[in-house]
This record gives sequence, structure tokens and C-alpha cells, in this order.
Amino acid sequence: METKTGQFDFRAFGQAIKKARTDKGWTREQLGGMLSITPRYLVDIEMKKPIIYISMGSIISSRIFCKRCIKSFGGMNFSVILNTGKIDPKTLGPFPQNIFAYSFVPQLEVLQNADLFITHCGMNSVNEAMSFGVPMLAMPIINDQIANAKRIAELGIGMRMRAFPTTADKLYRNALQLLNNAEIKKNTSCIKERIAGENEFSDIVDKVEECIK
Repeated sequence: METKTGQFDFRAFGQAIKKARTDKGWTREQLGGMLSITPRYLVDIEMKKPIIYISMGSIISSRIFCKRCIKSFGGMNFSVILNTGKIDPKTLGPFPQNIFAYSFVPQLEVLQNADLFITHCGMNSVNEAMSFGVPMLAMPIINDQIANAKRIAELGIGMRMRAFPTTADKLYRNALQLLNNAEIKKNTSCIKERIAGENEFSDIVDKVEECIK
């Protein structure tokens, strides 16, 4: 697609999401309804589907929000991967058996297996979730995140709610609503297919070289 604005020419090539690597200490094994995700510092952890992945980015970390997530989802019949960011997970425990908290998460690998992404709506995170067809519970905080969250709702690939919700029950109910929303799952699958049909990263490099010749 080519677009001309004023005296500049622009070409939109689509997403440039590289495939996740699995040779850095993480392995994945799908066995029926069970998912095993093993980081280098943990052994034989089994995660039951569906899987909710929670990450509010690398800049803002909230102990209160982490605690609220644990209260919202602890003991439920699904697994939760909680990226605690700058908060040491050891200071948040003990954890219910279905909650897996890490201060670092290889996001691309996790998103390939996630059923719902609770996100701050940073542009990279949104692009990655769309590329893997994961519905989003959008909780924007600042800057472009607000517009990204609005667009997520408009496209029907998720819903928006207040960042750092005041009650654990509201967070749980909204997440459950998305997990059970067939229309949103259909929309995310369609966007995933569209992105997959766009240019590969190597094609983008070729196009850039053509533009600067």
C-alpha cells in the first residue's frame, strides 16, 4: 500500500514481528489441554488452559496491581502468567497454584500460547498480540496507550477498562467476559490471518533498499 502526503511518499509494509526463539532456556510442549512453559530457573511447570497473560509494560510497576491480580484470579480454573516488572515476585507470595509470577517474561513466546492478554496497550505489545490473535483487556495509562486502547475496542479485538481497577471482582468479570466472547475471538483470528499474509521482515528490508536507491 502506498500513501502520498504533501511532498513525502510513504509505504506501509505491515507488521514486522519476528518469530519467538525457543533456544534460550524456554521450552513449550502442548499436551492435550495442558501447556508446559519452563524458564531456565524453573522446572516442569504445567499450566492449564486457558492462559491469561498480564503485563503492564517495563516502565510502570505496581505492587498493589500485582496483588489485585492475584486476588482476582487466584484459585480459578485457568492459569495466569503475571509479569511483575520491577517488583520482586518473592515479595508478593505465597501464590495460588494457578498463578505464575516472574519479573521477566519472554512475551512473544507466551503470547503464542495465551488466550487473553491484559495489557497497558504499548504499541509493541498491541502489535504482538494482534500478530498472534490474542484478545486484549486494554488498560491504558499514558500517551499513545489511550488511542491504542480505543482502537482495540473499535476493532472488536478486546475491551477497555480503567487501568489499575479498584476492585478485584471487576477485573475478574471483564477477563471472563473476554475469554467467553466468540465474536472477539473471531475478530482476533481474522487480524492474525491478515498480518500473516503481509510482508515478511526480509521483504521489508528489500522494499527499504528499493526506496533509497
